[in-house]
Amino acid sequence: MLDRIEFLISEAFTALRRNGLMTFAAVTTAAASLFLLGGLGYVYYRVSGFTANVSSKFEIDVFMRMDLPRPQALDAAARIKALPGVRNVTLLPKEQAWKEWQEKLNLSPEGIDNPLPDKLKVMLNDPTKADALASSIQLMPEVYQPRGVEYSKDAQRLIDLMMSLVRWLGLACGGVLFLTAGILIHNAIRLTVIARRREIRIMQLVGASYSTIWIPFVIEGMIQGMIGGFLAAFLLWAAQGGIQRFIEGITSQIAFPPFPLWTIVGLLSATGAIYGFFCSAFAVREPLRQVIGALR
Repeated sequence: MLDRIEFLISEAFTALRRNGLMTFAAVTTAAASLFLLGGLGYVYYRVSGFTANVSSKFEIDVFMRMDLPRPQALDAAARIKALPGVRNVTLLPKEQAWKEWQEKLNLSPEGIDNPLPDKLKVMLNDPTKADALASSIQLMPEVYQPRGVEYSKDAQRLIDLMMSLVRWLGLACGGVLFLTAGILIHNAIRLTVIARRREIRIMQLVGASYSTIWIPFVIEGMIQGMIGGFLAAFLLWAAQGGIQRFIEGITSQIAFPPFPLWTIVGLLSATGAIYGFFCSAFAVREPLRQVIGALR
């Protein structure tokens, strides 16, 4: 059993060395495809992280009635915190807010009554629910009427648009690139089978079974995909480095997060190997049968 496995793996590596041009074409094809696919995935990951970070800072200001006792304000805060989509609620007492305004405007507190109400800062988990939450909170009897709820509708719509755009762009472009990568690897392996008709005939003459002929081609596809993923990861690393140096030459206000090189190497190499397996398995089956049938 071990001898058979060793033979199949050695056949795959021998074929890779003998067919250097086809191997180069398949590896570069896989690398280019996975570079595009991995690049889109990385951009999607970073933009999703950015929108999630912005979303976590989105808040709604809720102003209580001027005559509302503090215990009722705290009770309203607890009920708002229990609403779906609310992450946290913080009470800003009117005494603290008035003191901050006095310091900001350099006002003397003598002879001036506090004109501010208690305020709640409502942090959201999902800013797309801001409109519905604002409407629900405004109907609460503890809230100042008729306009006791304030938030940035433009910011909420921008975040909603960004999240929708990233989601649909990732699905559409990712699907197209994934299909394109499969077609390119499939064609490269298919051409490899056709170009090696003589080797297949020799293996058949010495009594090799169909699976013995088929498995080395599949291993080749996995190796080509894995090497392509490895190269694609370093191409992404170099691309981000180039973009980062270019941006930093223009402005120092944008900070780039560190590139997770070895995580990307592992992900793209594994993706390339799995993708190479399925693409080569489908690519080899039909032309290999045709070659074997024609040589009988």
